[in-house]
Amino acid sequence: MPNTDGGQDKHEYTPDFVALTKDGCLSIIDAKASRFANDEKWTKREPFIRAAYQRDFGAEFLVWNEFDLRAEPRLSNARKLYRHRFQPADLSAELSVRKAIESHGTSTIGRLCEEIAGNGHHALPDVFGAIMRLALTGELLLDCQTHYGRETAVRFRGDAA
Repeated sequence: MPNTDGGQDKHEYTPDFVALTKDGCLSIIDAKASRFANDEKWTKREPFIRAAYQRDFGAEFLVWNEFDLRAEPRLSNARKLYRHRFQPADLSAELSVRKAIESHGTSTIGRLCEEIAGNGHHALPDVFGAIMRLALTGELLLDCQTHYGRETAVRFRGDAA
């Protein structure tokens, strides 16, 4: 950080979280109450911290406030995903989900469940579990802004939102 003599002083900064994604991206995450994140002292320091993490580690520096970290619906959604984490012996429901999304593009949990279970090849809970497992592996993206349910949007990770 710049000092009063026009030079640079080295400082240590310890973030709250460090996350490494499956695709190898490193994120440095700091949780701050919005009143601290908007404080003048922090807003002067933050760009230097951000630049240092990018320069030294190629990492993105994120500051999350209480609005970013709200527990719901993320907590309920995480619990729902967790219940479906085990891979069944028969993976055909997952294949059926993939095929349905390929043919429709973005869909909803309800539409996929009704269509796939309706053809008689899979039970409704098996289709729902397949959607949850594919989301857990990162193959599918679910709209996490609301509680997972019939109207939740489902798409492949690489598809445009």
